[in-house]
Amino acid sequence: SVDPNRDTINQLKYYSKDFHSDIIYLTGTKDQIAAATKAYRVYFSKANENEDDDEDYLVDHSIVLYLISPSGEFLDFFTQKMQIGDIVDRISKHMAK
Repeated sequence: SVDPNRDTINQLKYYSKDFHSDIIYLTGTKDQIAAATKAYRVYFSKANENEDDDEDYLVDHSIVLYLISPSGEFLDFFTQKMQIGDIVDRISKHMAK
């Protein structure tokens, strides 16, 4: 998560119910998130929808899935515009190595 103020560990656990159980959800301090977003070139910004309520806002962010090896090495990334078959092919090539 890039929003540590709202996305607590419990909130991420709740959110994770909508996705595959093997996905790992991460958050951290603002400094840790800044370092991670810089390293992975993730864009994000807070958009205030309601200036009268500090809790009512959206977070716009990049939508990218990263393929990381079991040892933590970055292998590949996939955008929302990619075709499923292309993603499967690329993951299969990494698994065959």
